[in-house]
Amino acid sequence: MSDWERFTQDHKVDGGLKIVPAKQFGVARRSTPEEGSTALQLGQKYLFELTSPKPCHVVAFECFNDTWHPLGLGQEERVLRVKVPLGTSLLPRATDGTPIPLAEYDHPGLHRFVFVLSFGPKPPSNRKALIALAEHQQVEVVEVEVRFVG
Repeated sequence: MSDWERFTQDHKVDGGLKIVPAKQFGVARRSTPEEGSTALQLGQKYLFELTSPKPCHVVAFECFNDTWHPLGLGQEERVLRVKVPLGTSLLPRATDGTPIPLAEYDHPGLHRFVFVLSFGPKPPSNRKALIALAEHQQVEVVEVEVRFVG
């Protein structure tokens, strides 16, 4: 098991992260999302619904075909860290808080998303440094998997 996998297991908490489909006319829904739904169509827009037990900074990663990639959470893809308040936040989002839907167009199959919540100063955005940070700062890991189908 890699250091990263050990880190995610050691700091994982249940719940806290869902993938929700974004609707064509905004993010509001008239019906509740299907429980346990883990499949989205290629090209279907979606958001992450993150629930935090207190204000924190968040860094996220996506794994596809055993390769990890940083996941932009801010207005621009290069913004890898965002601060979220207590409660539920839709991510990624613009600086004014407006959700920015994502869509997968090119890679069908299983994708794993890991969000690291850091309850202290702004965390690093690379996995190795996050592992070291967790030795002296409280962090939690929430994750979700989704299968993109064509």
